[in-house]
Amino acid sequence: MRIIYLIFAIALFTGCRQRPTALGHQIADADHIVARHYLVAQRRDRVPPEMLNFSVTITGDDVHTIVNAISGSSKEGWESVCNPTWELQFYKGSNWLANVDFGCELVYVDGAQFEDHTGTLEKLERAIEAQTHRIPMPTVGTIGPLSNY
Repeated sequence: MRIIYLIFAIALFTGCRQRPTALGHQIADADHIVARHYLVAQRRDRVPPEMLNFSVTITGDDVHTIVNAISGSSKEGWESVCNPTWELQFYKGSNWLANVDFGCELVYVDGAQFEDHTGTLEKLERAIEAQTHRIPMPTVGTIGPLSNY
């Protein structure tokens, strides 16, 4: 009987990681992403005025890199104290596909945290934050390739 518990414990902690599969399918065809501060979407009254109109558009290969990072992220057995900082809005053309909140290396899907192990979301956060230093200069902009960050 102990062997069954041991096998179950090993499977639980190693090979049975949950992934945001439905979200991955939902955003798979995205051709651009608009990032804006998380609080703009959730609590406009708590956002510094200069951030209200701030957004960054992500296009090209970086979209697929971000989609792959989110799709491949996994739910860990612990909860981080890191809060979402940015909201990513996924689009194909003018059609909205989904919104995803993220901060640090974590994405938040249906109340659960999923961790990106590729480093892509950390690079993305650095790239977006680099643009915030340009406020109030363009409040709508684009970022260069994530490989620059």
